[in-house]
Amino acid sequence: MARKIAYREQRGDVCVMPYGISTMGAFAFIYAIVLPTYNQCLLTRNKAHCEELAYYVALASNFAVGIILLLLCIVGEFIRRNTPRVALLSSLSGLGFAYLAMNECLPVIANPIVSFIPFFIIMVGYFGEVSFGPIPVVVVALVTGTALGWATSLNDVAQVRDAYELMKGYKLIFPIREMFKHMDEIMPYLSTTIPTAIANAIVTIQCVESARQAGDFYPTQEAMFADGIGTLISSFFGSFLSMTTYIGHPAMKKMGAKQGYSLVNGVIFLPLCFLGVNAFIMSLISIVAINPIIIFVGLLICADTLADTPRRHYPAFLVGLMPPMFNSYLMLAP
Repeated sequence: MARKIAYREQRGDVCVMPYGISTMGAFAFIYAIVLPTYNQCLLTRNKAHCEELAYYVALASNFAVGIILLLLCIVGEFIRRNTPRVALLSSLSGLGFAYLAMNECLPVIANPIVSFIPFFIIMVGYFGEVSFGPIPVVVVALVTGTALGWATSLNDVAQVRDAYELMKGYKLIFPIREMFKHMDEIMPYLSTTIPTAIANAIVTIQCVESARQAGDFYPTQEAMFADGIGTLISSFFGSFLSMTTYIGHPAMKKMGAKQGYSLVNGVIFLPLCFLGVNAFIMSLISIVAINPIIIFVGLLICADTLADTPRRHYPAFLVGLMPPMFNSYLMLAP
């Protein structure tokens, strides 16, 4: 899609919309499908059978999400065109502020010696537009934070050792036959499957509007179609987590991302996943050095929405922030 837009508009600064596993869908499926199926099965069957049953039921439910997303793409552009921008972007800003900015700020505050300098680098680098020469701002922040993490013993050698033991080849699985065998068992979980698909569709519509705000005019139907097809493909490869467009397109564009970054992500992550290297790399990096990057994404979503919102719509914008913030408080409450 990004390539088509770049070719049509004859410009090279088109940024690909972020894309990946639906976080909301992951929580919904784990706690409302996998866990109940597993616990119910344990009453009559052994643990190994119940683990497989819960997995295949979730897998079949994910396939259903993909079908629903393909159907919803028919009405996506109509919804986007007839919904005020502040209504679309205020809730998106709420998600960014509550889950990206506020939640990720807690580890930063808890580990100030390691995280404050990377936080400062990210803020002055992207909001203050301070350059670090040919080195990207995010690389400077990650290297600095990781060095401080090892210097202060925040990083643990034992975790690196454990992660190293996971490094081995992992083969592909295609549980398509088993998935279709369990299609008749997804009916009790449609109350989770359908809202998950609708939530993914709404987020994608919001992300398309956010991308338009940043200057990249993606077709809503194609973006939602990509969600549906991606979810179907993921289920064929054994994932019970649906795929969706991510928030944060303006932040990616501000960091210099263009058409190829998503492809590069896939090319890099594919061998890392097959060889089990992900955990090893994450054990080497200080996680609190990554938190400021996520905070920046959340803040930029809010800042861009506020800058594009008429003054008379400020109350609506603030109301849109409230539900995600309240939900965030409930998640943090003991």
